[in-house]
Formats: sequence, structure tokens, C-alpha cells
Amino acid sequence: MKNILRNIAFALVTGYIFFYFGERVFWSFPHPGDTLISNVLAWFFYSFAAYATLIIIEYFKIRTWWSVFLAAAFFGWLTEGVVAMTFFGVEGLPFPITVSWTGLAWHALIDVFIGWYLLLTLLSKNQYVKIALISIALGLFWGVWSLAWALETPPIGITPDIFFLHGLLTTFFLGASYYLFFRLRPAEFKSSRWERIIIALPILAFFVFVTIPAIGLLSIALPILFGGLYLALKKNKVRELDPGFLGSFSESTKLRS
Repeated sequence: MKNILRNIAFALVTGYIFFYFGERVFWSFPHPGDTLISNVLAWFFYSFAAYATLIIIEYFKIRTWWSVFLAAAFFGWLTEGVVAMTFFGVEGLPFPITVSWTGLAWHALIDVFIGWYLLLTLLSKNQYVKIALISIALGLFWGVWSLAWALETPPIGITPDIFFLHGLLTTFFLGASYYLFFRLRPAEFKSSRWERIIIALPILAFFVFVTIPAIGLLSIALPILFGGLYLALKKNKVRELDPGFLGSFSESTKLRS
């Protein structure tokens, strides 16, 4: 039970990192309809998807950058394919362009690979110069990206003080999440068979009873891509001899001392 509770806490911490980059950076500032409850619910959803992704990373012994990106693709397609269903096309962007945007181009690349994997790796090695440079680059990207909302119809804008306060508050919790990530001993994350079943069943049920009826025949594209990910990750598990990415954070990690 203690291990399961730690895994849940670990998923909530990882989920906030994904939520920060996937929601707060993407939307850039509070939009009409944003409420505390809606953001908490979104964080829980990202945490559930993070739990599934952490299981993938642990089970398939994912360690290298390319295998991490495969796990990140799983996260992106889970959120934008099974649930949001933008994977199958949105207004102005037809399928198959939406296979990449936003599942791969944003969630996989920015949420998981850069915001989580890359920054955590650099933090664990105390490479503060690289962290500062990446943080500055992400901040500039966020500022430029936020201006694009003024091009929407109708335009969505915000005053500089609200933008600053939103960024300050959400980034404070991001820093706390990075700290807690190490405090929760990521090297000890181990999922049981029952955990994997409990996480997989709601995903499968949602796909069968919601996604397929809503999308129709085109929904078959998603399990085909998931099947490709499975084969690639299964081969990685057979060949990987070293501990996975999570196992690389040992007791000697300086941030945890």
C-alpha cells in the first residue's frame, strides 16, 4: 500500500509538470471559462495520463532519449487521441496532420521530452548553466507564443500584470514539482500487475465506448500506431541492460540530499 501511495504521489507530481507545459504554457494565460476547479480536474487528468506513461517507462526499461520520445508519443496520443480526439482532425487542420499536432509537436516534445525528461536529467546532474539557457529559451518561446492568441477570432488578450502573475504562480508549483520528483525516490517506482490493469481498463473503456462511436472507422489509426509503439518498446526492453530512466536517479542525486 505504501508503494502504491508513493506511485500515486509521483504521478501527481509528474502530472503537474505535464499539465504546466501542456495547459498553462499552451494557453499562456487565464482564458474565459478558466476556473480553479477546471484546472485541478485538468491536473488530475494529466496525472492519470502521467501514471500510464510512467508505467510504460518503467515496464519497458526506457532509458535512451529516443525511447523516451516513444513513451512521450504514447502520452501525446493518449491525451489527444483517446480523450480529446483532436488526433483525428480539427477545424483548419485535417488528419493526418493532427497525428503530430498537438500530440507529438507539443505534448510529446515540450511536455514530456523537454519539460520533464531533459530538465530533470540536467537538474540531477546540477548542470545549472544549461538549465538557465533552456529556461530562458522556454520563457522567450512562451512570451512569443502567447501573442498568437491575439490572432484568434475573436482575439484573446491579457494585460502584462495578469500574464506575469499567472506565470509566477504556475511556475512556483512547477519548481515544487521538480523538487518533489526527487524526494519521492523515482528509482523506486515499480508498478504491480494490478496497477497496470487498473490504469489500462479506463483507457480501453473510454476508447471503445466514447472514441470509436464519436470517430468511426478512422479510430482504427490509433491502435495501429499504439501497436507500432509497443513493438518498438518491446524490442527496447529486450536489448536494454541498464536501468531505465527512472532508475538512473540514485540515492546520490544531489537534489535529494
